[in-house]
Amino acid sequence: MAEYDVIMVGSGVAGALCADRLAAAGKKVLILEAGANGIGVAQREQYRRIWDPSPAKSWNTPYLEDVGRRYFPSPATNDTRYFDQPSVNPDKPNDETTSLVTFKGYYQRLLGGSTWAWRGNTPRMLPNDLRLASAYFSDDDFPDGSSVADWPISYEDLMPWYLQAEEELGVAGNVEEWDELTPRDGVPFPMPGQPKSYSDKLLIARMGEISVELDGEQLPVRIFTVPQARNTRFYQGRPACEGNHNCIPLCPTHAKYDATIHLRRAVLHGAQIRTAAVVAKVQRSTDDGRWVVTYKNWRSERPKESSETVAADRVILAANPVETAKILLMSNLGGPHVGKYLMDHVQGEALALAPEPIFPFRGPQTLCGVDTLRDGQYRRQFASFRLTLGNDGWGRAGNPTSVLEGMLNPAKPAEFKIGDQLKSAAVDRLVRLVRIGFSTEQLPHADNSVTLSTQVDELDIPRPLIRFQVHEYTQRALKQGYRVALEIFHAMGAEPHAEELDPDGSFNTVKWNTAAHPMGTCRMGSDPAASVVDKFGQCHGQPGLYVAGAAVFPTGSATNPALTLSALALMTADNIVSQAA
Repeated sequence: MAEYDVIMVGSGVAGALCADRLAAAGKKVLILEAGANGIGVAQREQYRRIWDPSPAKSWNTPYLEDVGRRYFPSPATNDTRYFDQPSVNPDKPNDETTSLVTFKGYYQRLLGGSTWAWRGNTPRMLPNDLRLASAYFSDDDFPDGSSVADWPISYEDLMPWYLQAEEELGVAGNVEEWDELTPRDGVPFPMPGQPKSYSDKLLIARMGEISVELDGEQLPVRIFTVPQARNTRFYQGRPACEGNHNCIPLCPTHAKYDATIHLRRAVLHGAQIRTAAVVAKVQRSTDDGRWVVTYKNWRSERPKESSETVAADRVILAANPVETAKILLMSNLGGPHVGKYLMDHVQGEALALAPEPIFPFRGPQTLCGVDTLRDGQYRRQFASFRLTLGNDGWGRAGNPTSVLEGMLNPAKPAEFKIGDQLKSAAVDRLVRLVRIGFSTEQLPHADNSVTLSTQVDELDIPRPLIRFQVHEYTQRALKQGYRVALEIFHAMGAEPHAEELDPDGSFNTVKWNTAAHPMGTCRMGSDPAASVVDKFGQCHGQPGLYVAGAAVFPTGSATNPALTLSALALMTADNIVSQAA
């Protein structure tokens, strides 16, 4: 049985950062990854060439026919194999009556994880995001029966790790925009923020200075450049962004960060990567107290019967919130809170036509957003939310192809056009498409959970069983996000495109979509009776067993989790290094 200092399970951004830092400190590191994709230039090009022309795109499109996916399945949107809710109709997974009890999130089991298909947005959490319970609630009187808990660390505690994470990922941002919301003590970002697009500049100028009312409080609407892990100058051997619009699945020039960068660095520092390794169990050896990881190699001649073991002083589970919880449950480790408090970012969007040509589709899909509304007294009544100003037309609802298809649909006489009328109408619409997306915080609920299914995959490993519900607290935030988006459109002079609304004209919450940001299931906390891991990610009562990634979040905030989970991963790695010093 091979032995290591640290075994890393999972190779997304948290696993890659941990592995690189530990290997650089001289630790013998093994990375176990269920996927078996390459991380070189040839693999990236193959991935992009298959994904680009596909009419129906998802993160795993290039691997849909790959034989290995039979052995390490991941949930796609509304994959009912992962549900155990009688209210979900497996024959109609998109039925609007089931939407609010459907987990729409997904994740990638690949070398590099979800960074193969992310947008690169890396804002920090707000100080109050880490103390939500004490800042806005009292006497454990939480909405909808949720279980809100303060983080065991403060924003000030996390500050040095945020700075390190921004350096490691190469975050571009403007300190003058963000220093008040997410204090930086004047420390600049590694690079200046992305240049605003023509449409951003025009719409921001049209909007002017406005504020909106949220539960009786007036809050300013300011559109800032979103911090992104996308180079604006030559940085760490990678070029500056060239303004390509299609940055998903992968940046064609490698200006946008993805976790393969740190995986390659980890290998240079001596780390080993073992692919096609689906972890089935983690246990402590009775002989020497080391941690033993058992996995199945799906490339072996008899994958179901295969069983290989490796041992290490420490194990870090960085698979993702769903798979990490599943491994702990299969191993009977982590305590009664494992798998509970699953969260996601619940989203909606508002569409409009700008009053003049704004020429979208130039540069990354999103460059700017509204973060000045993320915190306020309203959080006692409904969830925090943030808005993004799309640079991608109508996004999922209106790319150039779908706009043209709509105009060629004879079932819609008012839209149907041919010849010169089609050309004129298409040009007029395509250059004026504008979208505002809104993403809401979801509070932790014990009944939103990951457990073990009675169904097993082709390796005889249980599937994750996901129970999930969007509660009223979040639904109210979706409606507020839509209302604010309409007020911004009005200030810009844009004409809203209202479809699928409630009778009162507000956002129809059953039409929500997902940011695919799973969080929770292994919450951190100071009290072992109420949490799974401590502030460094170490499981209570299980020295040497760690969890890294968004699984440890006690609450989710309204912002992208990537930078925060990266900061926590670096904190975990450095804590391990200091212990061994």
